[in-house]
Amino acid sequence: MQPLIEGHPHQTSLLLFLAIGRDFGEANARAKRFPGGYGRIAPALVPETIWACWKYVPPGSSTGMSYDGLVWLDDRWIWVPKPWKLLTPAPPSAGHWSD
Repeated sequence: MQPLIEGHPHQTSLLLFLAIGRDFGEANARAKRFPGGYGRIAPALVPETIWACWKYVPPGSSTGMSYDGLVWLDDRWIWVPKPWKLLTPAPPSAGHWSD
């Protein structure tokens, strides 16, 4: 089943935000439009890669159905929602038994 990417019927406006991987390490204005998890994974992101997040909102509003994780790789967009869940550092090793 394909994931559903849409807002509610009354959410007819689209707010689109773009940033590059480097932005998340700098916590600049572009990065602040994205979920906070991007800041935690900033060191793992390619600095020049373009990321997008967006919201479907009612006209004149800034709140609505939010999506993130659209990234430009090579010649196409791919969707990796909440990438910090994939790139969260592993817990420390419990010793040689877990290595």
